[in-house]
Formats: sequence, C-alpha cells, structure tokens
Amino acid sequence: MVASPVSSTGVIDGCWTNAGVNGSHIMVLQDQGTTRPTGTTPIVWNQSGPAGLTGPAGQQGRPPDRKESVMSYPFADRAAEHERLVAQGALFDPLTRRLLQQAGLTQGMRVLDLGSGAGNVARLAAGLVGPRGSVVGIERDPAAVALAQRRTDTANVEFRVGDVQTLEGVDDGFDAVVGRLVLMYLPDPVTALRRAATRARPGGLVCLHECDLAYLWASPQAPLWAQLRGWLLEALEKAGIASRMGPSLFTTFRAAGLPGPRLLVETFAGGGPDTPAWAWANVISGMVPLMERLGVTTAAKVEAATLADRLLAETVACDGCVIGPPMTGAWVTLSAA
Repeated sequence: MVASPVSSTGVIDGCWTNAGVNGSHIMVLQDQGTTRPTGTTPIVWNQSGPAGLTGPAGQQGRPPDRKESVMSYPFADRAAEHERLVAQGALFDPLTRRLLQQAGLTQGMRVLDLGSGAGNVARLAAGLVGPRGSVVGIERDPAAVALAQRRTDTANVEFRVGDVQTLEGVDDGFDAVVGRLVLMYLPDPVTALRRAATRARPGGLVCLHECDLAYLWASPQAPLWAQLRGWLLEALEKAGIASRMGPSLFTTFRAAGLPGPRLLVETFAGGGPDTPAWAWANVISGMVPLMERLGVTTAAKVEAATLADRLLAETVACDGCVIGPPMTGAWVTLSAA
C-alpha cells in the first residue's frame, strides 16, 4: 500500500485479540507509530496505463467471479511499483510475520511464496524457517524478480519468474505455500488456490494474507477521504480487482476444496500529525493512470503532488485518525493422508 520508504517499528503493544467462532481470531493493532519520514515526498507515478483490465469485482461473502485469462494489476509504472512494494513491508511485514508464526511456519520448512514481488514475504519466511529451511518465490515480473534477488542476501531463498495462476513448472512437496496480496489480482483465485494447495505435501500448510479496501479509511471520514475512497473502489471494480479479497478468504478456501481455514484479522491505525495519511496518497497517486484509463477521474483532480499534505491536514483538522486496510490471514493444515 505504501510507496515512501520508512522503517518498520515492529510495535505490537496495544494489540488485543479475541477468540471467535470456529477457531477464528481477530487482532487489532491500534497504533503502530509509523510516520512519514522527514524530508520525503509522495511518489508520483508516470502517466501511462496498463491494458487488458476487464471483469467484475469480487464481492464479500463469495469468491470473486473473474474467469478472464489476464491478471489485473493497477500500478502501471513498474519501477515506482517496485519501490512501493519494498516500502510496503514497513506497514505489513509485522502483521505477516505474526500470521506466519501463528499458522505454524517453523524451522526447517521448505516454503513456496506466491507472487513474491520485491521479496518481503519470502525474506520473512526465510527468517522463520532458518538455514535448515528454504524458500522459493514465484513472480511473473522479471524486473521484480531481479529486484528481489538484489535485495536478498540469504542463501536459502530463490526467486523464479512464473505464473501464480498456473504454477506451470513449479514442483510440489513444499511444507508450506504462502502469499500476500496476490489472490485479489488473479482472474480465478479459487482455481489458483486449489492448484497452489497441490504444491504442498500431505500434512503441509497453506496460508494466504489478503486485504479489505472497502472499509472506512479514516475516522471521521472527511470529504477528501470519502472522494478518494470512492474513486479507488470504482477503479478496482471496473478493473476486475477484488477489493474485499480478505473477507472472502474463508469462502474461497472452501470453494477450492480446502477445509475451512483459521482466520486472523489485523490492521494498523494512527492519529495526529504522525498519522500515515501519506501511505494512502501514494496508493491513489500510483493508480492515477488506471483511473484515467477507466474514466474514473483525472490527474488534475487528484493533484498527487500535494495529496499527502492535504489528507494529513484534513485528518488533523477534524482530530481524526487513519486506519490501515484490515488484513485477513487464512490458513489450513492439509490432511496427512
């Protein structure tokens, strides 16, 4: 979600967890204390748009019904997107690490990472499985694979160019299959998940981490926040990207023929002058080419160069807070038979 480099605080104080039905858990990270670094500015992506984005968006309560063969991805400028993926870890890596630990990722495991991007999740997994374990990351973008390789100095991590929808050429027998923010972009997430599960050994782990972008981004939701949220959700719907993949994970696992997964929901939030409003400014700025292509809005209306400051000013003026996208983690242990 982020495109401005920051350092992860890793704060877990202020969390609460509540046991739910069917073994589910809800955890809320109330304030991670993440700030926009002094002297940084929002990244503004080049105004060139992607092609081949079609299909209806997914809806809460059922898996997204998207059978097109083209994977939808909203960020057109790949160089800027790589920087966004690197910085994304500042907010999401602590959440994903806790999910992987609770799901049972442990020393010595062999792990497959779906849609590895800049390699953040693969490196998290490598830290948990240790030198006796190994991680293979699959990513369709060769430039992202090259970036992940440059940023990874761990001998037990390998990145390969591949299609996470088909997993053609990817062997099986992995102890765990994991992925973050990947199913939401796939044309057929149910089939992709079913196929991914076949790459895990009997008794292996399948663990996915997806978001909900349709929640209220700020409280109170002042006019600028409401406008941006409306633009983004309209663009995602027109592009065939599932804005609520996180809440759909349980149903998606079941539709893929897997047992009902255990669930963990977690997010971050902050108020005052250090609220991470800049993070959403970067997301919106990065999606301007897609929004223009789909007739949602224009670069002139977004005013990306000042968007982060305007969002922050609006939040502070109403004494509000910014809330990160709820991240749903879902995991199952496959039958050993």
